[in-house]
Amino acid sequence: MKKELKNIIIFFLQSMMVFAILFWGLKVPLSIYAILSMVCCILVLIQFCPCKNRVFYNKIFAVLYGGNVAFLFVNPSAICSLAILQMIQVVLHCTTCWQYVVNELDLHEKLYGKRQSDLNTIKEKIKNKDFPIIGIEAAWGDGKTFFIKKLNESFQDNEKYEVITIDVLACNLDVLPQIIVDEMERVLYENGIISRYSKRLKNFFDKEKKIKFFGELLSESNESYAKAFCNLRKELKKLGKTILIVYEDLDRIVDKNVIIKIFYISEKLAFNNECVKILYQYDPVKLKEYLGDAGEPKYLEKYIPYTMKLSKVDFYEVIQNEIKENGFDKAILTAGNLQDFQANSMAFVKDIIQGIDLTEKINVVFRDIYSIRTVRYFLTDIYHILSRPNNRVDGDKHTIIAFFFIKHFLTEIYSRFACGKNLRYCFDIKNDDKLMPAWEVLRILSEKDSSTTKENMQMGKLFQDDEDIKAYIAYRFLVGDNYDLDVRDTEKSRSVVAESSRAMQQGQMLDQIESIIWHLVEAGQPVLTDYQWIVDNMQELILSKKKTEWDAGYREFEGKLPTRKFSADILTALWGKGAEYRWKIYFISFIATESPNQPVDYRGLLELYFLIKKPKKINDSFMANMKPFLARVRNGDSLSAFVILLKRMNDFDIEKDYRLQYKKFLQLLMDILKNLGFLKRAAGVGGPYDIYEDMEKDFRNIEKQLLDIKEKLAESQKGFEDSLIVIDEMCIFIKKVLASKPPVSSPLETSSIESETLGKIYGQLKQAGTEADRERIVLKEKDISIIQWAELFDRLKKEQI
Repeated sequence: MKKELKNIIIFFLQSMMVFAILFWGLKVPLSIYAILSMVCCILVLIQFCPCKNRVFYNKIFAVLYGGNVAFLFVNPSAICSLAILQMIQVVLHCTTCWQYVVNELDLHEKLYGKRQSDLNTIKEKIKNKDFPIIGIEAAWGDGKTFFIKKLNESFQDNEKYEVITIDVLACNLDVLPQIIVDEMERVLYENGIISRYSKRLKNFFDKEKKIKFFGELLSESNESYAKAFCNLRKELKKLGKTILIVYEDLDRIVDKNVIIKIFYISEKLAFNNECVKILYQYDPVKLKEYLGDAGEPKYLEKYIPYTMKLSKVDFYEVIQNEIKENGFDKAILTAGNLQDFQANSMAFVKDIIQGIDLTEKINVVFRDIYSIRTVRYFLTDIYHILSRPNNRVDGDKHTIIAFFFIKHFLTEIYSRFACGKNLRYCFDIKNDDKLMPAWEVLRILSEKDSSTTKENMQMGKLFQDDEDIKAYIAYRFLVGDNYDLDVRDTEKSRSVVAESSRAMQQGQMLDQIESIIWHLVEAGQPVLTDYQWIVDNMQELILSKKKTEWDAGYREFEGKLPTRKFSADILTALWGKGAEYRWKIYFISFIATESPNQPVDYRGLLELYFLIKKPKKINDSFMANMKPFLARVRNGDSLSAFVILLKRMNDFDIEKDYRLQYKKFLQLLMDILKNLGFLKRAAGVGGPYDIYEDMEKDFRNIEKQLLDIKEKLAESQKGFEDSLIVIDEMCIFIKKVLASKPPVSSPLETSSIESETLGKIYGQLKQAGTEADRERIVLKEKDISIIQWAELFDRLKKEQI
């Protein structure tokens, strides 16, 4: 405040001298001067907000007051009129000051309770001569900069301190030593001291390449440099104040030599010098990462002898403060909406996972996943979505909050999300060397499945990885307890009908969550606009017309595709693998844009696919195109479409296929039966299948389960017609799979290359006339494994025999 008053007085005296000379020479009339000065006031008030420009307004009015005094010296007879003008200006000046004070009270940000205690501790250390250099440690985004800002403010009105803040990222790091000396020279000048040695010291820095900067200061070659440094320290002592040098964002400098240079200069300034204090703020983990061996405690203790970690602010406390500071509409978002998203809300873990106490692990992981900055972005994202008019994902605030929680705090799990992907497989947890869906792990551990016991699990190897803990947190926040049927029910007490009903309800819930997640994953991305374009054009040109016109409408739609400027991802998907794979994008487009106002006719969409593509077997393109649709099957219209799919597949010539993608496709079909309540959720039922023989064995068991359900349900009883159709068609499909035989050119089970590719290579080998020709084929096809080559040559040898 004293410094600001000094500047205002200087402005007043300077303006008074300038105006005195001006008025003496020009003889300006009082009326003209009064009008010009008031017009100047009005223009400034209109252009610049008083509550945000206090210092600027103080300088403006200092200039006007200087002009009034100068005019009075030149025209003493105008004292009465000048007094009135001066009073008007003083009233305006007081009004601007009042607006600033009111606005500052309204917008004044406060430190969290724990951080206020940290601030007091740091101030005590700064005032103590035994703490020349202090390091403030906290993770990125955890409020270090705001804390330093509040620390600077606490010293602003203290005449015993001068604060120099150096934002290292905003500086030219090549001349950083000169910048530090410049700042100290400025402080000396503002306190009425002309530095004799700062210029000399800066000259040494300019010649840094010719000087051994990090050499011994007492050596003969560096003696004058040492003397200049020592004399500058003596000049600083003349201030009678403590200079606090604060380095911001030290942990964002990737060049460790620059960081070491800062350490060196600062240590020399503060060493045995009570008038200089050094304050660093950084993330200790990032700083050690950049410094390497120089980041070891034994090395750093010379340059940062004292450190202090900022207190971690509670997650919910940050939420409450940010919502209050941002003035969110309570009708849209309140702190109460996020009350369940805390580590202590996971305290019920013991009741669900018997024998495994995850409380401590969850608390440790939860503590490290958030910062004040990420919480702010997290809340902004939620509020933006919830406050949008015509919100496509409105209706489930908890799911929206859970999604953004995963997006901002559990980024590894968020990376697993994709539009059209079955949500159940986004939360896999490691069990020994296998990945298992979280719902299946929880089923077994909570003993809801009498057919599988916990002894079958590797209990000691569960939840050992932080990512598994995060997957569990994400799953519980998003899905809650709805991973299975009521724990109070036993297998014996459940009827087939009741089990199916509850499973259908669960499927509806997961269906709604999945739909919201897919919308949010694509929200704000160009790809969503592309999806909508595809849906709109297919609806207009094909689905809205009679089925007899679908073929012509589809050709027209395909003709329009090249005219659309799609995003890069959609372009690759549409044209990368060929037209036979495009239907995967078409299905995803309808799924991603589905909403209550834009329902999807899955039955019509599936009929269109079979009309256009006319698939005859389960090949790569068919499996790729069907996966998004199968991930969406729950009930209602999509269930009737599933029945159509089963009937169509039962007309296929099904061939035995040992490849992993084929087994996964069959597993996906079994997952649908589980979701619809046709299969009990026992481990091993419906996959995963490591080898083809396991799949065949499981299919026989599934067929028995389905036939058992059909036998228990009286055919005369109404309400089960659709369920019985599903059972009949699935049993037919299972029989065809079990009776299937491999094609002539079937690849080995371990093959990751498409069968068509291996077939072409085999044909080339047969046509090759010499060993040299075959060798050229081998050298050309580098993606074929040695096992596959062995199979191809063995088949060739047998045919020749």
